[in-house]
Amino acid sequence: MVDGISYYWASTAIGAIKAGAIWTAANVKKHALAITNGNLKRFTAFSTDTDSTQRATWNLFKDDPELSHVHSVPCDSHGCQLIFKDILKPGVDANKVPIHTEIGQFFTEGPNAVVTAFSKASKQLAYLRNCMVKSIGKVVALIATVPTRWGTQVSQCASLLKCEIPLKAYAELSHPDVKLSVKDDLKSDIWWQKLHATHLILQPIHERQKMSESNRSFLYKVYPRWIELSAHIDKFAEEGNPFWKDILAYKNRKGLGGWDDRKSKQVLPIHILAYLLLPENRKAVIPTIQIKEVEEYLIKRLDTDAYRHWVQYLNQQGPFSIANPVWKQFGSDPTSF
Repeated sequence: MVDGISYYWASTAIGAIKAGAIWTAANVKKHALAITNGNLKRFTAFSTDTDSTQRATWNLFKDDPELSHVHSVPCDSHGCQLIFKDILKPGVDANKVPIHTEIGQFFTEGPNAVVTAFSKASKQLAYLRNCMVKSIGKVVALIATVPTRWGTQVSQCASLLKCEIPLKAYAELSHPDVKLSVKDDLKSDIWWQKLHATHLILQPIHERQKMSESNRSFLYKVYPRWIELSAHIDKFAEEGNPFWKDILAYKNRKGLGGWDDRKSKQVLPIHILAYLLLPENRKAVIPTIQIKEVEEYLIKRLDTDAYRHWVQYLNQQGPFSIANPVWKQFGSDPTSF
């Protein structure tokens, strides 16, 4: 990424090669050498998803004298997308026990089933479109989901909510040809209540996913984004919506499949450090354990001089003295501080 703009470099067709951590590290190093004309000091950051292979690759970078300076960070967009998976299709927990969620079952048997039913029945879709024109004055597309594109579920829920009136009108048609099995669901107030709740739970996550995909999504924005996501999970883990027990279980689940596990893979000391290095956040209240992790990161990944400058910055001492006029200038462009 250069000046906030990303560029495509290359794809590698691996064929029958097993892309383990050792192969991945070597392949990345090969491309980094080509991009930097052999000067690996210009290769400063590396972003991947958070599966075990990629995290092992990060560790190999740390052990390679030519790559130990590289800051490895998880892809924030991918992490946000995986929250959808955790909620709708969580898989198994740390003990390999399958995790069932009411919201996941509802999504599969509810909105996804409705869109699938109309996509497979052109005559029923024609009846629905007539209802759309009569009730809202236009035809609205029903959005299908893509299993590996976590976030399309929000678009599907939104498309159904836009068509709530025509869908209810379709369900009330008495024509003998109107016979989709989903008619009973579309007549149910409880079904629509669950659809609204599903959208309310997923939409804020999707918004932050889109923010993370922006070319202007700097590293310092990751930590506060996940603080907002934590607050969102806390809000919907309280009694008052149809799926609060699912969200509470997600919040309290330990290890694989739990909220803390997801957040810990995405929010690293480098994110907190980047956040605190914005002068406006210098005095932000951060849990002590996370501050210790930041200090350890500075010492292990950089050096003791970096740690010393960090302490001076926090206390406005030395080159960061409060008398330095730079403190008055950071407001116009905090990223250049």
